[in-house]
Amino acid sequence: MDLVSYFIHGTLNGYSMTPDINNPMTLPPSTLSQPIPLDVDGDMKIDLLGITPGSQDGSDSTFQLWQNVWNASAPHSKLFSM
Repeated sequence: MDLVSYFIHGTLNGYSMTPDINNPMTLPPSTLSQPIPLDVDGDMKIDLLGITPGSQDGSDSTFQLWQNVWNASAPHSKLFSM
């Protein structure tokens, strides 16, 4: 019977089921932004493009590139360079 009411009146259990496009509900993100993996310089190593967590809330939230500089033959090679 509730589905019949929905199709006739547009309500289900007393709640309107039509979307309110003039007053959208905003929710906070469930996680921090994730970097975008890409190969910037064509060396077949994955680089990262993203925003640092500390700069997301400010007006200076510019994209940064983490370039993959890992060298397998070096014993203590860095993984990324900003």
